[in-house]
Amino acid sequence: MISVMQISLLFRLILVFVFVSTSRGSLFKPSRSSEQCDLAWSGKWHVHDRAHAVLINGTYVETLGSCVAANAQRNEYIFSLKTSSGECTRCAIFFPMHENILRYKSTSCLAERDSSSLDVAYLCRNFFRGDTPMVTLFRADAKTEECGLVTPANLTYQTPTGHCTSRISSLTECSSTNRFRITYQACPEVPHSETHGVEFRCIGSWSSFGQKFTAIKIVNQLGVPTSATYRCLIHEQQSAHGRIGISADSSCQELTQLSSASTIITYKADAKVIPFCKFPHFHKRPWQSIVTEHNHTFDDGEWLETWGDKVYARSLCIQHEDYGHMQKFVVFVKRNCDLGYQCVKIIKRKHHIIDVIRGPLMAYESGSCDNIDHHMETLVISDRREKCPWRGQMIISQCSEYSIRMGCLDEEHAEFNPHCQQRDPSAMSCVGHWSESESTYLITKDLKHKKLGCSVYSRKPDGSFHVQSFSHVGCQPIALSRTRPEYEFNATHHEHCGPNRGAASFQISLSFLLLGFFCLF
Repeated sequence: MISVMQISLLFRLILVFVFVSTSRGSLFKPSRSSEQCDLAWSGKWHVHDRAHAVLINGTYVETLGSCVAANAQRNEYIFSLKTSSGECTRCAIFFPMHENILRYKSTSCLAERDSSSLDVAYLCRNFFRGDTPMVTLFRADAKTEECGLVTPANLTYQTPTGHCTSRISSLTECSSTNRFRITYQACPEVPHSETHGVEFRCIGSWSSFGQKFTAIKIVNQLGVPTSATYRCLIHEQQSAHGRIGISADSSCQELTQLSSASTIITYKADAKVIPFCKFPHFHKRPWQSIVTEHNHTFDDGEWLETWGDKVYARSLCIQHEDYGHMQKFVVFVKRNCDLGYQCVKIIKRKHHIIDVIRGPLMAYESGSCDNIDHHMETLVISDRREKCPWRGQMIISQCSEYSIRMGCLDEEHAEFNPHCQQRDPSAMSCVGHWSESESTYLITKDLKHKKLGCSVYSRKPDGSFHVQSFSHVGCQPIALSRTRPEYEFNATHHEHCGPNRGAASFQISLSFLLLGFFCLF
């Protein structure tokens, strides 16, 4: 017989088991009308005041927890997040503004009595406060998008500390499309203001309640977390003029209307610079710099300098003077986000080699050719080859082995070894050469690393050569005189090629093998 005490103890154990079992899961028990979670915004996102990106996948948001129920048609979701103070269950409503921009609102943590058995629609309809802030997320790997900004433009600006109208600031597009710079001028009406530039790229635009918004990422702000480099813009445009409101930080919370923006700029379109001349047809080929390895293309009145898929500089032809082997230009340059006029001389060395000599950037077209040797570089058509200037060996005075062989494997091939050790020489192709003032200038291309370089062979009175080898410098006397050579030595030229090291090693090995074979007999 089971006593009353035993029955009571058994009943208590059953209650404990039920309590433990029910407390393991979320407090929220979704109704039958709830859907499975399948969040559509997987990826990493940056949000204000978080140093690291927020992870979102199909069932999880790092700031909200695990999704336990959904009404996907209305973008309403119930999340459960375990914290040190217990479980937090809440509703979040998402507003996808753009592929790269996501916003959401969430309730406070719901009490157990509120969240234990009600459906998603009820919770998301009845537990939001009127002052619930909107959270803005920016996709971490967002690509640059079209901005729709009017450039170039002159502008005035207004901040919480003052309205600058006595100085004209500017909005310009950089050399890369959809990358911009706002240059704010220091202004007596704005205390503690300094002239500075803010460079940014656009990552998405959307419309809400008849207003146009754009998200930007500031690209020249250093020493801050990535999440702090985002801003929202609200744009009010009327043909060639308008106003833009800029949020104070990446939360974008105050940007409900233009008048509430932290910074307001009023702009008017400025005249665009257009080309007034064309580059010669001879220039319309793919060039590569031996200094920067950047690619250069000339197309009618425009000259592009690129590195990979990035446009490093964009120049427009403004003036052109033809002096035969030398062409002189005044160009308007956008280099990254720096703008100005520049004088350029292009000297034809050979059909596939040109020297480019540039002056500094100037604010005005006049006077830009007063100082012309500011920057020098050499451009080549890098897939071209030419017969090397000599055939034979150049032997370093301190070494018994050759240091340079030219035209031995074929007339366009060279081997370079500036060291006095037994090591494999670098295989080179001769791209082009010319002579000037008792010196021969040779441009080579490393066949393994595809690097271009310049060597100078200066003949001495005794018939030997003083050899200098340079990297990342224009192959011109003035530019080379300002640079320390990578290698420098004296060498004697011998017209015979002789065996290369590989063949010599093979012959020595074969000799020892034959000697050993005969010793056996």
